[in-house]
Amino acid sequence: MAGLLKTPSLHLTPTLLHAPSVPFKPFCVSFAGGRNTSVSLSRRASLRSISGGHPLRLLNLVPFASGEAETTETEVESSEPEVQETDGAVGVEGENAEEEEAAVTIALLNSYKEALAENNEEKIAEIEASLKSIEDEKFQLEEKVASLTNEMSVERDRLIRISADFDNFRKRTERERLNLVSNAQGQVVENLLAVLDNFERAKSQIKVETEGEEKVTNSYQSIYKQFVEILGSLGVVTVETVGRQFDPMVSY
Repeated sequence: MAGLLKTPSLHLTPTLLHAPSVPFKPFCVSFAGGRNTSVSLSRRASLRSISGGHPLRLLNLVPFASGEAETTETEVESSEPEVQETDGAVGVEGENAEEEEAAVTIALLNSYKEALAENNEEKIAEIEASLKSIEDEKFQLEEKVASLTNEMSVERDRLIRISADFDNFRKRTERERLNLVSNAQGQVVENLLAVLDNFERAKSQIKVETEGEEKVTNSYQSIYKQFVEILGSLGVVTVETVGRQFDPMVSY
């Protein structure tokens, strides 16, 4: 059995730590990395030694949990601009669709060259199938464009014909309206000419002998003058007879 060696206990005199007279100011240390973790060193407590009475200031590390919480909030806030930037990128992708398709085609051609150089038949067949699908889609789009162009040409010709037909209809309607008005006026004037002949006959047979007959004659002349003015407004003019005097008693 091993023996135990007992030695007197060693008592060390505690050493007093004297802080400098200059007051201590807290400071922060920031580590830049994948996560924005900050460690702050602050003065949390001060102890006075029992023997000397000098203050002993201890520096404690702030728990990392608070720094992690702050970092999480910062990451959440900083993620919002990324969403906005993503929305803007979607619009740019829509505008540059043709350039991306061209880039994809170029990439396929480069891969096809590499597969030919490596003699990779499986990859060659896969790329050829992709290129054939692109070519088929191109032919379909060309046929669709040609069909739409043909339809547009047909519709344009149809629109021109409809416009010409409408213009002809408008002109024909206006011409028919004028003919109708002219025919109606001709019929009215033709009927009024007989009344005018009767006025002429009555005028030739009136004989003024008394004052009363003179008043009647003046009234008749006034009505006759107004009637002639109305006929003139309808386009009726006096036709001069050639070589003979016009006789209202004769019907032509």
